[in-house]
Amino acid sequence: MPAQHSNTTIAPVVPPAAVESTSAGFWPYLTALFAILWLATLTLWFRAHKQQPVKNKSAAVKNTSEIDNAVKSKDVVRLQYLINQWISANHQASAEQKQDILAAMEEINQAQFNHHKSEWNGKKLLKLIKSAEQERQPSNKQGALAKL
Repeated sequence: MPAQHSNTTIAPVVPPAAVESTSAGFWPYLTALFAILWLATLTLWFRAHKQQPVKNKSAAVKNTSEIDNAVKSKDVVRLQYLINQWISANHQASAEQKQDILAAMEEINQAQFNHHKSEWNGKKLLKLIKSAEQERQPSNKQGALAKL
C-alpha cells in the first residue's frame, strides 16, 4: 500500500498551564482547630488527674454504725465490703481478732449463699468488732499524762 500523504498538519500538543493556587483553603485552619482542642483536652485531663485525692485506707470504716446498718438490712455484699475496709483500717487489732471476724463473716456468707439458704445473725460479728474497738481505745481513767 502506498503511503498517502495528506496536507493536514498535526498541531503540537501543549499541556494546559498549571494553575497555582495561593490559597490553601480551610484545611490548615481545621487542622489548627483540632490541634488546639486536643491540647486543651490534654491539659484538662492532666489537671483532673492531679486533683483526684488518693483514697486513704485509714479513712475507712472507723465506727461500727455502717456495719450495724448493713447487718440490720441483711445486705451481705455491703457488709463484706465494710468488714474488709474495717480490717484494713484497723491495724492495731490483733491477728486473732481479725481471724475471728473473718470466720464470722464466712459463716454469714455460707448462710446467705448456700444452696439451702438459712437465716443469719450478725450479732456475733458485731460483738467481735466492738470488742476489738474497745481494746483499741486506751483507757482515760488516769488522765492523758501521768503526773511527775
